Amino acid sequence: MKNTEIAVLDEKESKLVQLLENFGLSASAACIIICLAVRADSTIREIGASTRLSTAMVSITLKKLGEEGIVMRGETGKSQKRAPVRFYLTGDFDHILSIIEEKKQREVSRYIRKTTRVKRQFMSLFGPQPSDL
Repeated sequence: MKNTEIAVLDEKESKLVQLLENFGLSASAACIIICLAVRADSTIREIGASTRLSTAMVSITLKKLGEEGIVMRGETGKSQKRAPVRFYLTGDFDHILSIIEEKKQREVSRYIRKTTRVKRQFMSLFGPQPSDL
């Protein structure tokens, strides 16, 4: 096994993680996105060591990020059957943020539709309230 030094996220990168968390991402997703943004491609073990997340958590989060189109799995050739799989972001940071922004916009739209439906149901049951007149 090849020993390589793996740097842990520094203070500046940790602040970026907090910003992504404030944007609504899970802590693990934010850590992995920043890790891959800084280090290009990495294995699950490297990501885990860098972010201090368990390999199981890294694996689960990478799967979710892959389904959202944020992370891609590197291709391994037939000669590299036992080589560890490497993961990388699907684009630059602006691209990743646009994916996250689109997801949030869809969530907000669903929320607005639900609240509109509740308002209509409320109005049909109780009629206009004094503050609505």
